[in-house]
Amino acid sequence: MSQCPTQRLASTHLQRASALVLGLLCLRTALAADVGSVEIWMRAFTPDPNNAGAARGAIVQSGDGSSVVKLSLGTQDAECYATDHRGFSSDLATTARLETKFSLIATGHNTAMVRPASQHTSAATTTQVDCNTFVSLRSEVGRVEKDHISTPAVRDGTTHVSGQVISKNAIALAGHGPSIDYRFDLSWRPFPGELTATLSIGTFPAFEMYARTPGQDWVNVVQAVPTGSPRNVSFTQLSESVSLPVLDGTWESDDDQRRFLLRIRGASVGWTERDAAGGELTRQLPIWFGDDAATISRANDVEVLTFLGFQPELRDEILARSPTASFITLTIDDQGLLAQWFGVLVLKDEQDRFKTLVPPGAREPKPFRLRRRQP
Repeated sequence: MSQCPTQRLASTHLQRASALVLGLLCLRTALAADVGSVEIWMRAFTPDPNNAGAARGAIVQSGDGSSVVKLSLGTQDAECYATDHRGFSSDLATTARLETKFSLIATGHNTAMVRPASQHTSAATTTQVDCNTFVSLRSEVGRVEKDHISTPAVRDGTTHVSGQVISKNAIALAGHGPSIDYRFDLSWRPFPGELTATLSIGTFPAFEMYARTPGQDWVNVVQAVPTGSPRNVSFTQLSESVSLPVLDGTWESDDDQRRFLLRIRGASVGWTERDAAGGELTRQLPIWFGDDAATISRANDVEVLTFLGFQPELRDEILARSPTASFITLTIDDQGLLAQWFGVLVLKDEQDRFKTLVPPGAREPKPFRLRRRQP
């Protein structure tokens, strides 16, 4: 998938208009591609004493209600550093020593991408304080030593990606302080929206991971308190799976007739089909998820055939042959959500009488592009 080019400052009305159109097209492409995306947010933070786990003895309350962590190396005097003064939280206002954020996007049957392509990780400012008075001594931004995410691989509708992040506190213990290190393997299935995270995280500090799909709230994937002291360099292995909504919302086909309107919630669909005159047929239907597609079936019963405009005699001819259900498949590509409609076809002779029935799936489907309605 191509990236939107950087736009230079436009000096004329025509250039500004062209830049605006280009920007809108890029935005539309980006939003379309986000249909199959999941946003990942990992943070390592130094907790307060109530969330210190096995590091409780090294994290102490300071006089003003905040807290500090004590670091020491051998016989060297302890050094103290301000913590993030918190427990687990997906609040953007909270701080972390290190955080990694990126989106994993399924762009087609066998393709996926990571966005942004680089610089996924940032380190916060670390403040050293006096261990007795808790007065600030000096501050410095942490150093990100490794920020690696592999090229996504797609197999059977599942996107796999792995990575490792390492950061160093440049001022702690003359540069010999503990590193923050976490490694991850992620598997993402847009249909039905399953994320599995296999993690190897340092036993200090605390670690949290959240995920969300576009327009949805953050979902907790992992929350782990420290399982060792600040000097511990071992790792904890974790594996968790969560379900995330991908198709939830209201989708409408962008053809002139606006033939299909789908209100999707989990595995249930509020199906509305429109005819050329503006009439509507509404059903509540289940949705089935495969490896890389979702399918919705709609029976061809007497109500449907009447809605489609078949006269009574022709309806009887069709029903006598027990027509199979028509169905629509939903797949993700680089333009967004593609719907392919497999409808029943009735052929008539020269006298406009029933001739034969072509069942759904026996001919090429009719494609529709679905767009998500804003709430």
